[in-house]
Amino acid sequence: MPHRPAIVELGRGAPIAVTILVADDFEPLRLSIRSLLERKTEWQIIEACDGFEAVQKAAKLHPTVVLLDISMPGMNGIEAAKRIRQVSPQSILVFVSENTDQDVIAAALQTGAAGYVLKRHMTAQLVAIIQMALGVPS
Repeated sequence: MPHRPAIVELGRGAPIAVTILVADDFEPLRLSIRSLLERKTEWQIIEACDGFEAVQKAAKLHPTVVLLDISMPGMNGIEAAKRIRQVSPQSILVFVSENTDQDVIAAALQTGAAGYVLKRHMTAQLVAIIQMALGVPS
């Protein structure tokens, strides 16, 4: 059963529906993230299996938040983030990755991402980081 997106206030603008695009090539992880995020029943979750699909869905659906893995075949998460910035500039970007290389993290954050969560800390931190990026209390 699809979830109805929540309406939240972002800053002082008009309310918008919260949709979250999860882009990761590893299906079990996408399902794990979906399960974690669906605890917030007001969030609508969309999935993409690679960077190309993430860009296409972002262009079509203009999600509120885009969660991106760094290492995806074809187009990595950093390149996808740059393209998503062009096709859906209002989307909030958050990286969810295993990569701990400081240069990679810096490059990811230089795309204008609101955060970078290590997959091993995802359960404890992901929802809070999304809420912080949305400007809503946790």
